[in-house]
Amino acid sequence: MPYYWYAIVPSLPLRAERSPVPVALAPIAYRDLTAVVAEVARHRVLPTTSAVWDHHRVIEHLSEVTEARVLPLRFGTVLPDLDAIFRQLTNHYEQWQGLLKTLAGYGELAIKVLWNPPPISVPAPTAVSPYLAKRLNQRRLREVAKQQADAIDRQLASLAARRQQSILPVPELLMAANYLVARHQTTAFRQMVRLLMDENTTYRWLCTGPWPPYHFSSVEDA
Repeated sequence: MPYYWYAIVPSLPLRAERSPVPVALAPIAYRDLTAVVAEVARHRVLPTTSAVWDHHRVIEHLSEVTEARVLPLRFGTVLPDLDAIFRQLTNHYEQWQGLLKTLAGYGELAIKVLWNPPPISVPAPTAVSPYLAKRLNQRRLREVAKQQADAIDRQLASLAARRQQSILPVPELLMAANYLVARHQTTAFRQMVRLLMDENTTYRWLCTGPWPPYHFSSVEDA
């Protein structure tokens, strides 16, 4: 029987919780870790909107019942049987136990900052081809974006333990970043975002979370 693997949590007195989706969650204990799984009929789960949303709802539920001590596995992690789950727990026990201790009490906040890219025209020698001129303009735009994104990031990073940042993934998106923030710092982080919004009214902002630490758990081996 294959099992869909949602997350790893500490070995708390975690009973077979009532799931927020129509599946029966099963805690599989190994030493002081618990794998939270559910039986599935197939070895592959398609990434439909409803399936991805259900995965997220389960992770959120586990975050609530474990006081944010959860390592989410990537969507679609299905193992063939319980023996395979125990092998993974055995092989990665120290890594996952260490991650749980490191991330205890932290949540992930996501920031997206949209802008209207300024017109960039870099003077170029007449011999430069239109293609090279376009590349020069793109490089200059990225330099401008990096300066502005770094100014924002410096303020937010001061309130975060770790961060991941992408600058100009698409021309309209100045930056997309994820910040690992201690739960007691969440209010201060949001206040900093509000201050930056007031100072940069030409940008459009999206701040979501705190979520379980998807981008910082590194549980990729199962």
